[in-house]
This record gives sequence, C-alpha cells and structure tokens, in this order.
Amino acid sequence: MIYTCLAYIISSIYININGPFLEITDYPFDEIIVFILSVVWLSIVFMVYDKRMSNYIKSLKIKNE
Repeated sequence: MIYTCLAYIISSIYININGPFLEITDYPFDEIIVFILSVVWLSIVFMVYDKRMSNYIKSLKIKNE
C-alpha cells in the first residue's frame, strides 16, 4: 500500500513540475472514472489485507493452543 501511495505522490509531483507527456486531452467523465477505479483498487487492497490478517490471527491461535 505504501508503494502505491508513493507512486501516486511522485508521479503527481513530476506532472505538476514538468507537465503532461503528451498533449492535454479532456475526456468526458474522466475524473469520475478515475475516482471509481481508485475506490475499487482500495477495496481490493483492503480485502487482501483483511484476508492476510485473518490468516495470521488463525495461525497465531493455532500456535498458542
């Protein structure tokens, strides 16, 4: 998760300093699509994190018994 945040921050800083690579194109609803994709990505990351944590907790309970 930290790598995703770092990739976003670094790319945002680079684009703000140097500008976009290609011409500026305005696509309809691009902000909404990016927001939805970000929410989907975060939900996937949280689901994987939750599953890993539950597996760790189960293994710790088994080791404690």
